[in-house]
Amino acid sequence: MRLCDLPCKSDQFKIRAEDPLTTAINALARGLHTLLVVDEHDRLRGLITASRVLSLVSALAMNSKLLSYPVSLFVDERATTMHYEYPIEAALQLMAEERKSHLVIVDGLKVVGLLTHRCLLSLISGLEIDLKKLASKDVPTLLTHSSLAEALKVMRKINYYEVPILEEEVVGIVRLSDVISEVIGGWFEKLKLVKVIGKSKLISRGVRSFSEAIELALKEDINLLPVLKDDGSYSFVKLEDLFVHLVKEHGAFKVAETVKLNLRSHQKEGSWRVMVPHVSSR
Repeated sequence: MRLCDLPCKSDQFKIRAEDPLTTAINALARGLHTLLVVDEHDRLRGLITASRVLSLVSALAMNSKLLSYPVSLFVDERATTMHYEYPIEAALQLMAEERKSHLVIVDGLKVVGLLTHRCLLSLISGLEIDLKKLASKDVPTLLTHSSLAEALKVMRKINYYEVPILEEEVVGIVRLSDVISEVIGGWFEKLKLVKVIGKSKLISRGVRSFSEAIELALKEDINLLPVLKDDGSYSFVKLEDLFVHLVKEHGAFKVAETVKLNLRSHQKEGSWRVMVPHVSSR
């Protein structure tokens, strides 16, 4: 099975290099994590990612005119690509080795689609890994009365676009998209007034197994997952780390075979559905 045979390539949002930065900001505020930047001939120019925009948000506070600047000034040109005829195994191996959560599928210089770890994980069932070995307690948390300004500060400190909200137990995850949605109108002062609990993705429970983690990530569209320990305490693990560890522990060939088997099963039952944010660009 080749990369072009996967339905994952629909998880994409393409913007032109000459588009204003506000186009990218609006797309990321709607929950997308990676944007493909192309020229007028659909040739890849690079990427705009949520983590890259995180570094821009504070700059926007000082100079709102940046929103009118072209995307080309902010693009990350270090996109990892692979030809659409390559096998799934090759993509899994490359993504795991380079710790990439996405891979741009190309035909020469032209963009064909975007392969993401989220889409691949939605096709992986029957495989397990030990969450407790990966989960960490050293993740900064917020309280329910914390503000979005505090959330942004923590995100910049840890260079990650999600932060958990923890009282006696996990109650939610605040995402960069939640912050950006308030920034779009230029209301940076509002970030100090808006409480994270009102904007976050609410979480009713932690997870204990890999399969539960994937189900929660896809259902709630989050990447930072709360893991419930046997003693009732919480630790956290990134979805990207789960994907990398899964491929390294089981091997790219076995994971690819699982993907193929589950895809055939979904197609036979007519139940396939890509559980990832999807927006058509034009």
